Amino acid sequence: VLTYEEKNLQMKALSAVPIRDITDRASQRLRAEQKVARELKKNLEEAELYEKYFLHELIDWFRKDYFSWVDVRICKDCDIDMTLVRDCLRQGSSKPSYPYNIEVYECSMCGLVSEFPRYHDANMLLNTKEGRCSEWVQIFTLIVRALGWRTRYIYDFTDHEWTEVWSSVTNRWIHCDPCEGLVDCPLVYEVGWGKELTFILAIACDDIQDVTWRYSCNHKSLSARRLPHLEKKYLSKILQIRKQLLANKSAVRRQYVLKGVIAELAELMLEPKPSGNYMGRISGSYSWKETRSELGCQEHKGYIWSPLKSEIEKKEIIIRYCTAKDIYVRDERGKEGIYFGWHNYTFSYRNIFRKEESDWKMTYLAKKDENKTGVVIWKFDLSESNVVIKTIKIKCNCFVLNLGSISWEIECEGYPIVRAENVDCFETSKLENCSCFTLTATLGENLKSNWQHSQLFRQPMDMKFNFPLIVTLTMKPPLRFN
Repeated sequence: VLTYEEKNLQMKALSAVPIRDITDRASQRLRAEQKVARELKKNLEEAELYEKYFLHELIDWFRKDYFSWVDVRICKDCDIDMTLVRDCLRQGSSKPSYPYNIEVYECSMCGLVSEFPRYHDANMLLNTKEGRCSEWVQIFTLIVRALGWRTRYIYDFTDHEWTEVWSSVTNRWIHCDPCEGLVDCPLVYEVGWGKELTFILAIACDDIQDVTWRYSCNHKSLSARRLPHLEKKYLSKILQIRKQLLANKSAVRRQYVLKGVIAELAELMLEPKPSGNYMGRISGSYSWKETRSELGCQEHKGYIWSPLKSEIEKKEIIIRYCTAKDIYVRDERGKEGIYFGWHNYTFSYRNIFRKEESDWKMTYLAKKDENKTGVVIWKFDLSESNVVIKTIKIKCNCFVLNLGSISWEIECEGYPIVRAENVDCFETSKLENCSCFTLTATLGENLKSNWQHSQLFRQPMDMKFNFPLIVTLTMKPPLRFN
């Protein structure tokens, strides 16, 4: 992290950042929030919101336009995943020289050999712009530091890295994970991924701190996993490194840092409470995440869409989904209600995941396992709203190749099943007067089809205001019988 203070390196990092675009998008989001706040006559913490939106937009650009994720090498001739055959250590050629690991891959079909260097040199990574969490966080931390923020490189002993950014508005460290696209969501690793955390270190140019407690909502279990002899060893090392980092600092700076250490230790004593939905890991292939047991530990609880009061008044429900931002949007009394995570608002799903193609810059839902069908179900229930269905219209962007297929079913007990296959739009009034139904998409029923051959809601990763799924329900009062 000391190299992140080098001005030449900072200038090189900043040269790639579209700072005007990022600030414009953050300002647009703030103005939209200000408009809603005025309508509702609510006070708004504008500086805090802008800071949050800026970090979100910076991470969004970094993930989708700048850095590339590498699980394994892909054979350029056979277009298949290559096999890792060995690791080796190599000395860097730059000055100062940093040793780095080389992953050597071989194609099982043609025998082609390819190397993937795991650089620890930020200057080299600014050229290659690829890697996994270690490489991503090195460059993201450098960029944020170059923008003038205080930063810390976070190392999790259960094998993950991310960044913390100091907020001068709220006077606290903010969790930022560029691999996952997350800002201020510290409990995601324990609650969402299912990690059993032990030690997490925050490393800055002038301090080092054990911040594990910020990332756990169960301090009792965490404490039981931290072996006393290791805790004593790491604490001793932290104090030693902190002393070294502060040795050449001014008395004023030392006092400032130590005052911050004391304030943070008091904060870390408070056990945070989980709020909202926490997802399993997003970055990396399904098989890679599965081997690391980072797919998530929460059992999915079926979500049921029901009409809001404003929708009942208008006799219309419109639910939209954007794959690029992985959000559902619905109108809530003149403003957009946003629901994060495709799977969080399904009734059930199996063998489905959200794929991001870093090379083609496309994203979509697809099958996890090629040898099984993929199914996702949404459920709608109007039974407690004194309205019933009049018509159902589904706009669904389906991308099908070769033996692939995407079939749809709308089903309600006592009504005929409405079916459609490989279509982008269909509408029905056959379920008129029903009050509860399910919408089911089935991917790749032909098990000989490749998982890429059935792509649901495919769209470019930078297309943030387009919706490849739109569900429109018109409603009416129920029939009355005398």
